Amino acid sequence: FGYVRVAEISPELVPANIGYNTEAILLALREASREGCQVALFPELSITGYTCADLFYQSLLLSHAVESLIRIADETSRVPISVVVGLPLAIEGRIYNCAAFASGGHVLGIVPKTYLPTTNEYYEERWFTSARENKVTDVEVGGVRVAFGTDLLFRASNVAGCILGIEICEDLWAPNQP
Repeated sequence: FGYVRVAEISPELVPANIGYNTEAILLALREASREGCQVALFPELSITGYTCADLFYQSLLLSHAVESLIRIADETSRVPISVVVGLPLAIEGRIYNCAAFASGGHVLGIVPKTYLPTTNEYYEERWFTSARENKVTDVEVGGVRVAFGTDLLFRASNVAGCILGIEICEDLWAPNQP
């Protein structure tokens, strides 16, 4: 009937513990695939955890997040599932709150968040740059250039005809969505 089985997965995460979080994501991907899911969606900043605060400025955290993304993408070559996973990404001296899409063993693109909340307990503008400030259309991830921007569509290699776009949190609710 053209349906796609999608899993929204919120594994237990530990802020700034990328090794732990990556293993939790990989375990959840394998389980979702065994259950017949074709696309798995993980929370915003799921690789690092959302609450890293000023640790987002640490180059070690940022580089390990990219290494984790590569491991997660590689898993999609062994497990027939496509994945959306969140991570911070440093580009040209700015840090973006991003969602990456991986399928068939490759990172196919990365979408930066546009609308950064700054009310109540949210301080995203302290650490992240809005996608409106972005000047690049692709970035290097593991020696490969991948698309970067808010206007991307992705084809899930494991599901015929499945094409999807990504919006992150406030971007979905904004009056003028990216």
